Amino acid sequence: MGVLQGRDHSLSPEDLYLATQRIQETCPTLPLLLNGSPSIAMDLGLWGVHHPDFAPKTEWREGWNSSSRLVLTFAAHGIEGIRRGESWGADALLISPVMPPSPKSTTMKPRRPLGWTGLGELVLTTPLPLFALGGLGRGDLGTARSHGAHGIAGIGAFF
Repeated sequence: MGVLQGRDHSLSPEDLYLATQRIQETCPTLPLLLNGSPSIAMDLGLWGVHHPDFAPKTEWREGWNSSSRLVLTFAAHGIEGIRRGESWGADALLISPVMPPSPKSTTMKPRRPLGWTGLGELVLTTPLPLFALGGLGRGDLGTARSHGAHGIAGIGAFF
């Protein structure tokens, strides 16, 4: 199953709302996760919401409390992020980076890749489905699954 995550932290809430509406119009049958406000996701009837690997801010927490019917995914870069996602009732986790990200991924703080062994170790720490992210392509799906991941996620390899 394919899922698209809408994300642009440079947009104002109003512009994010409009951009997300355009994505819905372009891909009406594709489940859409919003990396942003649960309130916007709820207003637009989206499939879910994604949260980065840090403690949710008050505004986000208040929006999530009233939007709990949304699917919730959390980013995690290690055990602390996994536990944070679990404590918020996440439905799935995106674990990264598994491999070194592409050179064009310059907006994120560089992190040491987990590798396939590191991913496999993290899979054993939670009952939640984990999706491998970071430096992966379509050809990595089998390897990710063989290390316990539910699937893979990516940007550069897919777009």
